[in-house]
Amino acid sequence: MNMKGRLLCIAVAFVVAVSGCSQQDVYSPLDHTDKSITVPIGDRGLTGELKRVLKEHGWRLVVDRGPEVTEASGSRTERFDTFKTRYRLITESRQTDYAMDFSPYLSYELAIIDNQSGQEVFALSGSDSQRQVLTRFKKFVQGK
Repeated sequence: MNMKGRLLCIAVAFVVAVSGCSQQDVYSPLDHTDKSITVPIGDRGLTGELKRVLKEHGWRLVVDRGPEVTEASGSRTERFDTFKTRYRLITESRQTDYAMDFSPYLSYELAIIDNQSGQEVFALSGSDSQRQVLTRFKKFVQGK
């Protein structure tokens, strides 16, 4: 392989390593007239940073859900959670390395659920730098 071929291979490998692999789905925009969201406990890692972004954009954060409700109709019984907020954030992440921008490199999955409809409005998952995850999340929260 000649020098140009080697440089091209190195450049492609670098771009792949820096860019990460993420999938983002936006199913509907957020209702900015009701900026209330139930969030996971804790303030470390990605969860803490996501909560910081929400606070910066005027969201009211609640850590606890409402009571569990049981409804009976004939022989059928249903149990479900109630929420005191319009939305809820579900997140899971694990640091696997450090990214080229020196932020944690994560394997992650996060979603925002509309508690009124029960529908997922936003989902983001994959492997990427924490900085890139936060950039994508912030754009969605801002409605961009």
